[in-house]
Amino acid sequence: MNETNTESAGSTWSGLWKIGGVAALICALMYLVTLAIYIPANRAGPPPGTVLEWFTLFQTNPLTGLFFLGLADIVIMVLWGPMSLALYAALKQSNRTWSMIATTFVFVGMAGSTLPPIQPFPCFPSATSMRLQQQKQRNPSSWQPGRRCLQSARARAANIRECLWHGSPV
Repeated sequence: MNETNTESAGSTWSGLWKIGGVAALICALMYLVTLAIYIPANRAGPPPGTVLEWFTLFQTNPLTGLFFLGLADIVIMVLWGPMSLALYAALKQSNRTWSMIATTFVFVGMAGSTLPPIQPFPCFPSATSMRLQQQKQRNPSSWQPGRRCLQSARARAANIRECLWHGSPV
């Protein structure tokens, strides 16, 4: 009796299992292709930093440019959905709760990866770091980067406070 239910459940989910298996194979292939593109490109130099460098990269090697922009990340992220659903369908018989929790974490991670990245040092974005470096070279004795960072954070906090209390745009 139990074998009949398992066989009918297996035939119901077999399409999803095949899609998940193909997604896993394509995902593994994308990782290998990404490594094959990134390693030589990074040996040649760092990723582009200016618009002119990006245009030059796209003219000389468009595939490397697309991969530096995150093409592989997008493809792999799309493939994680069917792959995790197939794993859930395959493993739900053994432990339904943990399979559901794991699948939920995959989709939360996929949603979280679409958010913009958080800057590790919001006080020193790359546009102002050159200006700060020039100030340091002009007057090295009064160079205090911590004070500047604190002033910037206080100014941002005051701006946010003003927006919250008085409704003016940031």
